[in-house]
Amino acid sequence: MKLSLILPIYKDQKGLTKFISRMKEQTSKDFQVIFVVDTNREKVLQTIDSASKVIKYKIVFNSARSGRSSAIMDGAAEATGTYTIIMSTSDSFKKTFVEDSIKVIEKQKSDIIEFEARFKSPIKFDGKIRLSIPSETVIADKPEILAYSYFFDFNKFFKTSVLKKTLEVPERALSNSRYSNGISSKVFAVAKTYSNVRKNLVTSKAELSQSFNPLQGIREWENFLERLEESATLKNYTSEIEYAAYSYIAIFLFAMAGVSKNQILIKKLLAKHNKLMETRLANFFETNKYMLKNNSEAKFLHVKSSSQELIKLYKEFK
Repeated sequence: MKLSLILPIYKDQKGLTKFISRMKEQTSKDFQVIFVVDTNREKVLQTIDSASKVIKYKIVFNSARSGRSSAIMDGAAEATGTYTIIMSTSDSFKKTFVEDSIKVIEKQKSDIIEFEARFKSPIKFDGKIRLSIPSETVIADKPEILAYSYFFDFNKFFKTSVLKKTLEVPERALSNSRYSNGISSKVFAVAKTYSNVRKNLVTSKAELSQSFNPLQGIREWENFLERLEESATLKNYTSEIEYAAYSYIAIFLFAMAGVSKNQILIKKLLAKHNKLMETRLANFFETNKYMLKNNSEAKFLHVKSSSQELIKLYKEFK
């Protein structure tokens, strides 16, 4: 089997029904869906049962309700496809999604294969590939891969054998976020190769209140930065990960906070941002080699530490 799809399920019964309908229509049947069930089990199981004669699937019960990232790891343990992708009931994709995905993974064959990150809400963003890596490349030979990758988990195919290696890595912070860096950061710590494709395969859509808390997002990046000292592999990429962290925080977290129009949230996020800049990222603007590059993105990121400037930055960057 070529592809496993991990689908954590919480409350979106309507979305689950639509997701299963889209999977029934796929032009290729070389996939399995791993449903990680949290709540409303009776209705969920009835809906899943409607697909039993059409698609291959497994069911995992997330009885501890310990967060989305933990649910994904439970699903990964059951994955049997050569590659695994993490999905959401709110995702939209074409009838040829599986067929197109298999073409990509058969050509690229990397531990991590990234495609364009596109989402419609809570903000609109078409995440074009920032650094073109069209063929399998050793990450150690091109460390800028970590600086310019989007650390979302929904725009990547993970080689299943590599994803399974992360099962023993403890979670520093449990996350329910669709835009968490937790899974990607753990896989990058064990992956050897990477490639990407200038193609959009999945469009993500979720409500801010259900999918993402910007304060939680910045805590996740703080945890990632702390992990640098514990991982011999990641420690070699300190400049790259610090750049990835700052660009993510400055561009996406403040954009999402701006969408919320919650001034208290924006104020708290700015305070945490400033504290991070005074501690872990002190002298970041003057010493980080990616911030010193004379390119448009680095220039965008040289902004004043004010919520208004950081929210405005997203509109310019996208």
